[in-house]
Amino acid sequence: MYYTTGFRRDEIQDLVAIVYEQDQRDATEARLSWPPVLGLFWSVVITLAYLRGNRVQWELAETYGVSQSTVSRAITGVTPLLAQALRSVVPTAEELRADRQYIIDGTLLPCWSWAAVPGLWSGKHRTTGVVVQVAATLEGQLSWISDPTPGSRHDLY
Repeated sequence: MYYTTGFRRDEIQDLVAIVYEQDQRDATEARLSWPPVLGLFWSVVITLAYLRGNRVQWELAETYGVSQSTVSRAITGVTPLLAQALRSVVPTAEELRADRQYIIDGTLLPCWSWAAVPGLWSGKHRTTGVVVQVAATLEGQLSWISDPTPGSRHDLY
């Protein structure tokens, strides 16, 4: 599971508990944010695999023995819950220590092609995506990730 999601099973279980609590706080009606056939655990696993590897939904559906539409519903339902649940642990640029040195670099995160959003096209990489800036310590510890910007923007922006 680690190689597809980037998390160990116990870490995913902790994340599932956080997502469940978040969903219970945000629930305005008695409906699940994830497909019942998968349950929350497998919906989170599929979403993490999708986000980590930009895998095709048909491939994930075949891997986990469900339909592509079920995978799509899992990703659509769980992604906002993950974002809300993890918002408190994502550092901001203001929280970086002034007495440390950081390596800062930009990277393109590829995404599907959106003809209606030409700003996602990166001429440098010849694909669509969003650009993020990443700050890491000299030891390689990830310290900060910027909000995404369209792939057509240069790192200096």
